[in-house]
Amino acid sequence: MNLWRDSEGKDVRLGPTEQARLLVFNVAELARRQRDRGLRLNAPEAIALACDEMHMAARQEPPTTGWSTQA
Repeated sequence: MNLWRDSEGKDVRLGPTEQARLLVFNVAELARRQRDRGLRLNAPEAIALACDEMHMAARQEPPTTGWSTQA
């Protein structure tokens, strides 16, 4: 596990999922900056941007079809 520091300077342990999510987010942020400057994205940047958008959509929108919580 990697160690990160929170806003108070305390160590925070990140598991593999959090590490992967943080990596995707960082590459997506880089891709957004490149795109905003008018530069073309390479394949890893474009994939990270698409993955980050999917992560954000999954967190923000309730499911409209599919699984139901009612029996």
